[in-house]
Amino acid sequence: GRRDGSRVEITNCFAVPHAERGDEVAIGKDFNRQMLALHGRADRGEAVVGWYGTALPDENGAGGEGGRSSSCIADTSSLIHEFYSGECDEDPIHVVVDTGLDDDAVALRAYVSSPVVVRGEALANLFHEVRLGLKSSEAERICVDEMIKQQQRDGPD
Repeated sequence: GRRDGSRVEITNCFAVPHAERGDEVAIGKDFNRQMLALHGRADRGEAVVGWYGTALPDENGAGGEGGRSSSCIADTSSLIHEFYSGECDEDPIHVVVDTGLDDDAVALRAYVSSPVVVRGEALANLFHEVRLGLKSSEAERICVDEMIKQQQRDGPD
């Protein structure tokens, strides 16, 4: 993506393999470096501006719009955010993609974080939601619409 003052434009992304075990996370750092090198060859103007994760609606269905809520920030988000803090020139943006397809849409939320410091030691991150604007091309809208329609036809797994 690109940064222009307080605005961040996210122009691309790729999945990075990781494994979560309890309160530990192992990130595919070699894969991440290889993908960054490939993206750098395709567009030298892009830089890492953050990371994304997915969320599903809570099973209890309480809260949120339409009676549903999402667990947007996982217990391991601070650990992953710490890794991407080292990959970004500035504070990383954390985008959460709600894959529940509520209201036939892919909901997105964006967060920045500030460290929670106790006795001079950063223990975790406190995530703050920030305003998010979405611009997509016609081709991207058609593709997402078709994916949602297919999901509706197939039903949940």
